[in-house]
Amino acid sequence: MAVHEPLASFTPVKAILFDVFGTVVDWEGGLTSQLQEIARKKGVGDPQVASRLDQVNWLAFAQEWRSGFWAVARAFPRNQDIDDFDIDDVHRDCLRPLIPKYGLEGVWTEAEINEITRFWHYLKGWPDSSSALHKLRRNYMIGTCANGTLRLLIDMSRHADLPWNTIFTSDVLHIFKPSPQFYLRAAGLLRLQPSEILMVAAHDYDLAAANEVGFRTCYVRRRTEDGGGRHVRVGAGGIEWLVDSFDEIVEGLDRIRKSSPHDLLTL
Repeated sequence: MAVHEPLASFTPVKAILFDVFGTVVDWEGGLTSQLQEIARKKGVGDPQVASRLDQVNWLAFAQEWRSGFWAVARAFPRNQDIDDFDIDDVHRDCLRPLIPKYGLEGVWTEAEINEITRFWHYLKGWPDSSSALHKLRRNYMIGTCANGTLRLLIDMSRHADLPWNTIFTSDVLHIFKPSPQFYLRAAGLLRLQPSEILMVAAHDYDLAAANEVGFRTCYVRRRTEDGGGRHVRVGAGGIEWLVDSFDEIVEGLDRIRKSSPHDLLTL
């Protein structure tokens, strides 16, 4: 259970926007299981290929693939509009160097490399994600706030039963997080003030940027992100609320809705 701190002068939240990768979905488990499955199928009937695939640590492969994406993402232009962005291209480019590194030259066809690239479209949510989002949707607009693409997030929402009302992505808003304009454009399209939106993420940099433009913020600890969030403290880096699960968000907001918005609320 996270240590909860009070949220003072709370403005009633009307919408909740979520970071997705690591916050809503378990990229590590999802990628690893899909890689293991395609390796199993590829090795059927070919003992030599099967032997090469059996030697691969697919968890490490998935983690390195994600790290490669982060290295590229840190170089994304900030505060600059983008006209053409396809996250599949980025994921494919990050995948290619791993193929020779893990001794997989010649194992996969180009069509299979494209199929593997799309594994990011079919990640599973954390165990608490889908049920909590369905509950939150009853009283709030809910949506994504992610450096992805619309098609990827649509595929993922259908696969993982993520009932978004809206999807804000880099290709929709034509800018990358953590540019202030990403959050402000999302608020503008919702016709809400930033203070009427709660941003939920498992990354402190994301919440710091959102809070800077007036969003309310909630950090959710996830084991794959930010070292499990062990360093995170309420009041630091624009973080107003700290939880260990989406279920705590549901419970806390239920209490807020039933209380005066001007009370000092302990969540």
